[in-house]
Amino acid sequence: ASICAIKDGKSVETSMGLTPLGGIPMGTRSGDLDPSVVTYLMKKEKLGAKELEKLLEQEKGSKLHAFCGYDQPCDMILTTDRGFAQMTAEQIHKGRKAVAASGVRLHTEDLKSVLNIRTFREILFPIHCKTTLLPEPEQTAEGLLAGDLLQLLERHLQGDAPYFFRMQILAPMAEEKKNTFLKKTAYALEEKSGYRLKNTPGRYEVEIRLIQKGDFHAYLKLYPLPMRRFSYRKNALAVSINPAQAALMLYLAKPYLKEDAAVLDPFCGVGTMLIERNKVLPAR
Repeated sequence: ASICAIKDGKSVETSMGLTPLGGIPMGTRSGDLDPSVVTYLMKKEKLGAKELEKLLEQEKGSKLHAFCGYDQPCDMILTTDRGFAQMTAEQIHKGRKAVAASGVRLHTEDLKSVLNIRTFREILFPIHCKTTLLPEPEQTAEGLLAGDLLQLLERHLQGDAPYFFRMQILAPMAEEKKNTFLKKTAYALEEKSGYRLKNTPGRYEVEIRLIQKGDFHAYLKLYPLPMRRFSYRKNALAVSINPAQAALMLYLAKPYLKEDAAVLDPFCGVGTMLIERNKVLPAR
């Protein structure tokens, strides 16, 4: 965050200095410092320029949380490519499941077994609200807090509040109206939660996602949940195939694959298809 002075719709001053590090303290950045602090830290802590930059930019503020509660009963949605949810559902052997338009709805007490499935896109946890969420910031914030938003965070994030979040909205709104609504809702969430929730778009562990289907439906995406299915991908290009999509294609192709076959991959320069093929049935 930073402070900006606006006159006649134009920015005329900001609290930032040469870089966003200057000005007011933020979620991770230190804000303005006595210049002698820099040389003091370099001498006392024997820090080089890179270590000092990391300290000032990234290591201020509260620590983020680790994920917990793998064996807690919970509802979730495994999002999938449209029309292919059944392929993911076939691989779930514990809990109650149902195929939906957005993917697979699941109630389970064994989250770890789900993490090995390769054909879903992401895991979302529905926020059960007691009232209908309407496109009005104060009412939306109150509805989320009256539901089980905080209980979900306490159940699955190890340690006490504050919880650092960002918001996303999928709705047929004009972009300017959408941004205004998100900012006002995030501010209301902070205030009404007693700052147990902190809106930090640059350093978040939780995404609160609102999807409009008439009224709003709310979901949580928990970034501390370890997702190591595709950890072999160290770098990816914008044109690279999504690994979950590659896994789905190979799952569908499995009846036609031969073990130990010699395979060339003419489609994807990063080798995602080859790796996913080898996980379905070893090749050479």
